[in-house]
Amino acid sequence: MPIRRALRPAAPAVLALAAGLAGGAVAAHRAARPAAPPRPEVVAGPGERAEGMLAAAQEALEAGRFSDALAGAERFRREFSRSWKAPQAARVEAAALAGLGRHEEALLAAPGDGPPEAARAWIALARAVRSGEPGAFARVAEDLLSRNDPVLAEALFRAATDSLGEERVPPEVDLAWSRVLRDQRRTDEQLAAYDRVLAHHPDHPIAERIRFGRARLLHLEFGDTKGAEEAYLDFLAHHPDSPHSRQCLLWLGELRVAAGDPAGAETYFRRVALDEASPRDKVWCFALLALSSSRERRGGKADAEAILAAALDGEAAPLPENGDEALARLARLRADIGDREGEIQTLSRLVAAFPRSSRAGEASRRLAEIRAQDGR
Repeated sequence: MPIRRALRPAAPAVLALAAGLAGGAVAAHRAARPAAPPRPEVVAGPGERAEGMLAAAQEALEAGRFSDALAGAERFRREFSRSWKAPQAARVEAAALAGLGRHEEALLAAPGDGPPEAARAWIALARAVRSGEPGAFARVAEDLLSRNDPVLAEALFRAATDSLGEERVPPEVDLAWSRVLRDQRRTDEQLAAYDRVLAHHPDHPIAERIRFGRARLLHLEFGDTKGAEEAYLDFLAHHPDSPHSRQCLLWLGELRVAAGDPAGAETYFRRVALDEASPRDKVWCFALLALSSSRERRGGKADAEAILAAALDGEAAPLPENGDEALARLARLRADIGDREGEIQTLSRLVAAFPRSSRAGEASRRLAEIRAQDGR
């Protein structure tokens, strides 16, 4: 019996008391231990702070937040005047001043040439404002034409207009500004920029790009078919040998089709599709397809087949990426007029020249049908 009583489980009250005593002992032990020292706060070193401060100022400059960029650059120069990056901060400061229209202060703050590129461009704008020379503004614009900086482009346009007057603004400035207007879908202002260049600098070399852009804008953005047709004809009259002339002829043909003048349309299509000197590119192929479609409607299948055959059968050069459509149409026309051998020859050429085209798959199936019919 005594042994059994010794093995009997302790009463719940006893267990609770024991747990309390143990917990108190643990708590007392923890309280007696010395507190762990606080972890030291991680503080960025001077180099990291300088780098972050300058990067933030540069980021503000590129985003067009000139006041923030100026404040950041000035703070950098105060705190890290002996840093080897102080000239870079000075360029950011000068650029921010130029962005705020404080051009004289910008020139005083500007160090010699060097990175960053955005800062150099703003400093160049300040110098252009001081000089009042159209050529200085044109040089800033030429730099802008090789990269995208809408904030600087607008500042350049405003400064050039204020300093020189509308008639003396270099066409390069208007061109750089028109690209920003195009990207922002401000088409009315874009058209006005084109018109200014042609009004004041009609014979400048850049006028070729302006005339083409203006005609394209009227056609594809405004849907002004009459104005676009006049603009394309004006472009061809001024720049008959331009690389853009063939595209203008193709679009003139399409405008004539829309106007219900198929004969006039064919005249333009022929000038591209049947010109021996015309490069065998997508524009040439589009003109050829348009001409053959018109001839099929107006002259019949044999006439359309003859047009395509004359252009494609003797062509040894590789066809452009839309050449598979021209070959597929030629094969279809030859099938329609009963030229079995010609159809087979054209289908085989299509499969060989454009093996990955969906039309090549259709051509392969058609060739299999022909062989089955002929028992080959």
